[in-house]
Amino acid sequence: MARKRKQEEVDLDVSYVRVEAETQVEVVREDDGELYGRRECTAAYTSIHGIKDVGKDGYYDLVVGFKLEDNVDYYLVHVNYNTGDSFGHDDGKVCYVEMFKSKELAKQLVDAISENAQTPSYLPPGKKRYKEQPMTITYERDDGQKVDCYTGTWRGYFERVNYVEMEAVRTEQHYRRTP
Repeated sequence: MARKRKQEEVDLDVSYVRVEAETQVEVVREDDGELYGRRECTAAYTSIHGIKDVGKDGYYDLVVGFKLEDNVDYYLVHVNYNTGDSFGHDDGKVCYVEMFKSKELAKQLVDAISENAQTPSYLPPGKKRYKEQPMTITYERDDGQKVDCYTGTWRGYFERVNYVEMEAVRTEQHYRRTP
């Protein structure tokens, strides 16, 4: 007869981070109403206000390998890019990549993404896309762990990077607006 083991819950030093941001979306071209016609095109504008640890059961944007503290600057790396398809485009999409305690490590990731984004992801037939044009970059986290970052989100056939940014953020409570 097999015994059931009681599983112990391990308290890891991680935070489940939700980026507190406001996004305004503007329709820049209306749908033409045709079955296979042009679709609605949009432009989004995102303003980041802070960060919040929502726990593993909440909606989160990033998991970081440290506990968030009040009155501490963290460095959020995010990519603003355009995407689309044959029928339309959506500008100003945001992808939150990583958050660091170290400003230097964040800057290294910004530089790596910027360099990677300058290399075209789509090449004419006969070219070796994935061997010569990597769709991942490797970076170092605050804990020294090397991590691969998939760049296809902002480097596809229709995708183009507008900019890569490192933004200093603090826990959400420091960004509350007064009515």
